[in-house]
Amino acid sequence: MGIDYSVTFNRSARVDEAIQILNSVSHDCKNGRLLDLGCGNGDTTKCFFMKGVDVVGLEVNPIPYIHVPFVRASGLKLPFKDGYFNTVILNDVLEHVRYVDAVQLFNEISRVLTVNGFLYVSVASKFEFREPHSNKLFLSWLPRFIYAPVIRGFLGEDVYPYTVRQFRGLTEESNFTFDNFTGFYVAKKVADLSYVGNTILRPLIGLMVKLKLTGSAGLLRCLEPFGVLVFVCKKTGVCR
Repeated sequence: MGIDYSVTFNRSARVDEAIQILNSVSHDCKNGRLLDLGCGNGDTTKCFFMKGVDVVGLEVNPIPYIHVPFVRASGLKLPFKDGYFNTVILNDVLEHVRYVDAVQLFNEISRVLTVNGFLYVSVASKFEFREPHSNKLFLSWLPRFIYAPVIRGFLGEDVYPYTVRQFRGLTEESNFTFDNFTGFYVAKKVADLSYVGNTILRPLIGLMVKLKLTGSAGLLRCLEPFGVLVFVCKKTGVCR
């Protein structure tokens, strides 16, 4: 299928990555509560818990076997008081939220975050070479009216990938500023090809490494739109 799912589903590595990125902006997610919003089957939540984080998982669907604190609710109406969390993680979740609901989601996140709280976001890019939900090359590059029905046929639901420009628009409409850490994600994959989940891209990136092309910061920056986008957001005010 062209995807190494042992890499793609390595939740421990994704948690380590999030912690490292948050530490780089002097934010310790162990200092206060963390909300793993849209926690899926709870694997990521469990990884945070095992690393000593005071974490709560939230998912709209029931989770049969999770062994950490868990709340069943919608991210559009979070059942927590204002300023309850120091950190919110939105890991591979935003692309499953309708564009028209994304501002409400972010305003709810802003409400439950402390004044100095941070939101970590990883989201599917519109320009990923292989659309990650259908595993089809260049699918999300096409106009939405073409690619959306195809993805719906695979998942039974829509997905809403982002560009950096779209994400900037979302933060401008809500209560956040953001820093783009996609380059960190790209550099990590270039440094260790076993971390590249797309098996078709592995040899291409390996060739770039051999040709010493990946030493160029400019080239790495050019590669950023074609993989998962990673952002760290900070509150700018009270929710609207």
